[in-house]
Amino acid sequence: MKINSLIFYALAVLTACSGSHKASDDRPTVTVSIAPQAWLLEAIAGDSVNINILLGSGANPETYEPSINTIKTASQSDAMMLSGALGFETQLAERLSSNNPQLAIVDTSKGIEPIYGTHSHGDHTHANDIPDPHTWTSVRNARTIACNMLATLIKIDPDNQSYYTARAERLDHRLDSIDRTIKSRLDSIPVKSFLVWHPSLSYYARDYGLEQISIGSEGRETTVEGLRKIIDHATDTGSRTLFIQADFDSRQAETISRETGADVVTINPLDPDWEAQINIITDALDRH
Repeated sequence: MKINSLIFYALAVLTACSGSHKASDDRPTVTVSIAPQAWLLEAIAGDSVNINILLGSGANPETYEPSINTIKTASQSDAMMLSGALGFETQLAERLSSNNPQLAIVDTSKGIEPIYGTHSHGDHTHANDIPDPHTWTSVRNARTIACNMLATLIKIDPDNQSYYTARAERLDHRLDSIDRTIKSRLDSIPVKSFLVWHPSLSYYARDYGLEQISIGSEGRETTVEGLRKIIDHATDTGSRTLFIQADFDSRQAETISRETGADVVTINPLDPDWEAQINIITDALDRH
């Protein structure tokens, strides 16, 4: 969704007035699920909101269970911005809404076309019904996420509407520039596939016409037969990059790297520096 369209929508449905930048002692508090959301939110809100992050960069969103204190803190926020498809979020949203019916709860992935079939949660029969939760690893998705954040900020803090809108427009231009640069760089690379342990780059791959070859999911190693098929496919497609995550990866990554000649690159999709991670991914793919 383009930012101008969402701004128009927000202005149409919200009675908001322009105002000066809010003083720091009466700032609203916004809780987000993950640190990359905080990067986007801060780019829009600056220092005009307190940002509370539920999931640390070293935590596993597949197994995360918020504590009672975490739920209490989040329920006292002015808004809760969900990533959208992380496993813990649905139940958490219900509990937060029960604790505080006035809490504004928004799915920041609204408007993003989901990708299915990359994740399963113990029931492979229904794997194709599960949306890939890593929406934020796409620059184009990040623009949509930012638009949803802007609409929420205007709703909870209308006095700062003009401030948020101006910063959101600058962020949108920045994200558009990043997207154009990545597309220009990756359009010319000869290898259009890459390996990844945990399938966290599905949306990034879709944006730039790449194939993500995933090795495992949820910390589980693939079978010997499955591993051989992955190695053969990676060899056939000429894959030269293997992305790993410290929290998910196993010795199988070393085997695949050795047999395919792929460079191993460590990424952290939950890193607070969202842009830095996007650059790491792009630089690695552009080397081959």
